Amino acid sequence: MNEADKKSIPGGEQPIAPRYAVSLDASVLITAFRGDAENRESYLFLHGQLLDVSRSGLALHISEDDMQELNALGTGLMMHLLLPLPAKAIELEVELVRYRQIDEGEQGKVLVGTRITNMNTRDRILFMNFINDYETPQN
Repeated sequence: MNEADKKSIPGGEQPIAPRYAVSLDASVLITAFRGDAENRESYLFLHGQLLDVSRSGLALHISEDDMQELNALGTGLMMHLLLPLPAKAIELEVELVRYRQIDEGEQGKVLVGTRITNMNTRDRILFMNFINDYETPQN
């Protein structure tokens, strides 16, 4: 893969919080939407597989087709995730920070990096408890 295959969203920076590899059997439900000048909203429902988490963001695998549909919605997307944690599913909002094509045996997949922008207090507690269960950060 060459550098042109990697896409960063303007203003996106590398994660600074330690990341923890996770293994969840269930898919993450993602709802992406954006409003236009006439207050019409466009929605996209897709599934992703959670790869790692940090206190400030998530990394997911999604299909190339889903990534193309996300790109078609344009910039300024708001993404709501339903994340099935072992204790209870939580809801959170994220923004897309970067993505890249995966070329190592995962044909048709895109790695998506997100930053958490909103989560209610109950879900934040459950999320932090989930992260605290992982002791070894990825390198």
